[in-house]
Amino acid sequence: MESPDADLGRDPMLRRNRLIRIAAAAVLAASLGCSDSPEKRRGEIYDLRADPSPENIQRIRARLDDPDGEVRAYALHALVRLGVPDATSLAVDGLSDSDSYTRKIAARALEDLADPSAVAALGRVVVEDEDYNVREWAADALTAIGTGDAVVELTRALEDPVKEVRLAAVRGIVKRQPEAAVDTFVSMVLEDPEWEIRVQAAAALGMTGREDVIPALEEAANDPNEFVRAAVASALRVN
Repeated sequence: MESPDADLGRDPMLRRNRLIRIAAAAVLAASLGCSDSPEKRRGEIYDLRADPSPENIQRIRARLDDPDGEVRAYALHALVRLGVPDATSLAVDGLSDSDSYTRKIAARALEDLADPSAVAALGRVVVEDEDYNVREWAADALTAIGTGDAVVELTRALEDPVKEVRLAAVRGIVKRQPEAAVDTFVSMVLEDPEWEIRVQAAAALGMTGREDVIPALEEAANDPNEFVRAAVASALRVN
C-alpha cells in the first residue's frame, strides 16, 4: 500500500518525532470525542481512495480537518494522487499546517505537481519554515517547477544555516539556471564549510562558461578536499 511515509526515508530522528506526534494526536483526538484511532482513520482513507466515487472523495476531503496531523497528511496525499482538480490549492494550504509532517507531504506533493502557481507559497516556506526538512523539500519543489521565478526563490535559500537546505538550493539552481547566483557560488566555492556544497558551487561556475569566475576557481584548486579539487579541475577545463 502506497504511503506518504515512504517520502520520509529512514531518518531515525524523523521517525522518533513522528511517534511523538502520533501519541500527542491520540490524546487530542480523545479530548475532541473521536472514538476511532488515528490509525483506523488513516486506513479508512486508503479504503476510500481505492473506490474514488464523488462521495468517497468528499469523505477524504473531510479528513483534511482531522485533529491528527498524520491523518490530514494521508488525506492530502490521497487527494493529490487521485488528481483532484484543486490538488495544487490543497497542497499550498497544507504548507501552512501546524503539523510539520503534513507540511512535508504538502511540499512533496507540490514537487510532483510542479505547478508554477505554487511558487510564491514555496518561496515563503523555503526561507521561513521552522523545520529544515520542510525547507529542503520546498527547495526540491521549486526545482521541479523550474521557472525563472522559482529559481529566484531558490537563491534565497542559499544562505540557509542548514547544509541540506543549501545543498538542495544549489543543486536546483545548477540544474535550472546556474548563472542566477554566480556571485554567491564564488563565495561558496571558497568559503562554504561543507565540501558537498563547494563541489556543487564549482560545478555551477564551470557551467556558466564565464571567464571572470576563473580566478576564484584557481584559488579553490587548493581546497583541502579531493572531491572539491576534482570538481574545480573539471570546471576549469570547461572554462
